[in-house]
Amino acid sequence: MKRLKLNNSLFVKFLFVSFVFILLTLSTIIFAQTGEQSFQTPRIYVDITSPGQKKLQVIFTYSGSGSEEIRRYLERDIDVYSIFSPLFTSTALSIDDARLVGAVLYVKYATGYEGDNIKAELEVYSTETSSKILTRTLYARKDEAYMIAHRIADIVYELITGKKGFLGREIVAVRKVGNINEIFVIDPGTRTMRRVLYSTNPILSPAFSPDRTKIVFSMMVKGDFDIYELELATGRYKKVCSTPGPDSTPVYSPDGTKIAFTGYSGSEGGIFICDPKNGHVTPLIVERGVINTSPTWSPDGTKIAYVSNRAGRPQIYIYDFSTHRSMRVSHGRYDVDPDWSPDGEKIAYSSMEGGWILKVYFLKTGNMIVLGNGEDPSFSYNSDYIVYIKGGSLFIRFLYGNFESRILTGNWQNPYWR
Repeated sequence: MKRLKLNNSLFVKFLFVSFVFILLTLSTIIFAQTGEQSFQTPRIYVDITSPGQKKLQVIFTYSGSGSEEIRRYLERDIDVYSIFSPLFTSTALSIDDARLVGAVLYVKYATGYEGDNIKAELEVYSTETSSKILTRTLYARKDEAYMIAHRIADIVYELITGKKGFLGREIVAVRKVGNINEIFVIDPGTRTMRRVLYSTNPILSPAFSPDRTKIVFSMMVKGDFDIYELELATGRYKKVCSTPGPDSTPVYSPDGTKIAFTGYSGSEGGIFICDPKNGHVTPLIVERGVINTSPTWSPDGTKIAYVSNRAGRPQIYIYDFSTHRSMRVSHGRYDVDPDWSPDGEKIAYSSMEGGWILKVYFLKTGNMIVLGNGEDPSFSYNSDYIVYIKGGSLFIRFLYGNFESRILTGNWQNPYWR
């Protein structure tokens, strides 16, 4: 991350612009309120999915009380998006200055305190059209200035791509330390986390409910794994689903009324559907001598992707509720951990090929891409990023370029985002 802080003299300003040009050439709130209606379409569009896409240059200038604090948060937020090459300065620039150094956007924000709140006046300019394309007034509590930084970063992302940002969505994951198992909710921008469950019992596979008020997970109690549901507001949890064998990998349906999970009918492991209100369990995909596991719902709730070894080795399949048939979509040596993207167009999964690697299957074309090393992927809200595990650390990766950010180190397992 590059940061420059200069005085306001014309001479120094000239040196700044010249230096940035050389540098870029060589290196190539609890609430947030706005002063205008949300934009519906991007004012600038860059195809971030094109092969070989380079990082996009954005200049940020800032001023006022609290602006440095927001700048520090914003640097992390922009870093986690990983597709931007940002420059931060407290020196005001012109649009021509920003264009000269190759920036696609020029972002200005001025901040000040109003009682217990911090206020930011945001302006965004297009260097292509030399025009102001957005103004916003953002508010947050003084102790939650990071919310303004999140909103600015999300606005920049949406202006350039036409897609909503992901910094308003937290990640849930399990951290294991010795014999202690903990569920944490993680802010991907600030890299801060809050613990929502602590136990000496093994815990697996937490997942948010669609309204993000609950977390479903698998926990071993008295030697048996069952499915539990945690209310985030109270911290209370209860068992909601159970079969005679170990139960794992639970995930809510898109409408939140059902839970799909891996359970057992006799000695046969398979996919089951549970009503969390009454605990009623119905078998969905159970086959003699076959292990079916790790369900993930399509966004419209009409299909489930899952893992099956019916062909000998674990592969990814899609079950259609209307036809009651399954279709195989992966052909690796050992494919597991599927996650269906919120836009319905992709399935990410882990594949063992001398080590764990990440793959993404595109349903419309049938194409598959390899992202790199890692396992246990989960999509972001906008379907352009995944969170995953590599070497025990949590990473976030952009799907369409070799850009990734390490969020947290440690012994992490089973992240869920969306």
